[in-house]
Amino acid sequence: MANEFVLPPDYDFEEIPTYKTLISEFENGAEQRRAKRSSAITEYKLVYNNLSSTDLGTITTLFSSKKGALTSFTWTHPISGSTLTVRYKEDSLNYRCTSFGRYYCEFNLITIA
Repeated sequence: MANEFVLPPDYDFEEIPTYKTLISEFENGAEQRRAKRSSAITEYKLVYNNLSSTDLGTITTLFSSKKGALTSFTWTHPISGSTLTVRYKEDSLNYRCTSFGRYYCEFNLITIA
C-alpha cells in the first residue's frame, strides 16, 4: 500500500495552526505561561464535493490501511507543494453519495510534530 496521499482537495480548504500553551494560575492572580511545544501542529480540513467512486476508493483505501488516526503518511500541500508527514485526526471517515456515482467527503489531517 502506498504511503502517500496525492488527491488534491476542492478549494474549500482550511489550514489551522495550533500551539499548546500551559497556563499556571497562582493564588495572588498572577499567571505563568510556557509553550508545551516549540512549533505549531497544523490541522488541514480537506473537502471533496464531487468525487468519483474511484477517487472515493483512493481515500477509503488509505484510511483503512492507516487504521484511521493510528499511522502517518505523506501528503503534498495543494498550495505550497511541500510534502508533509500527516495522519488522520479522527478514527472515523464520513462520506455520502450526492448523485449517481458522485460523492461528498471531508476529513481533517494533522501534522506530525
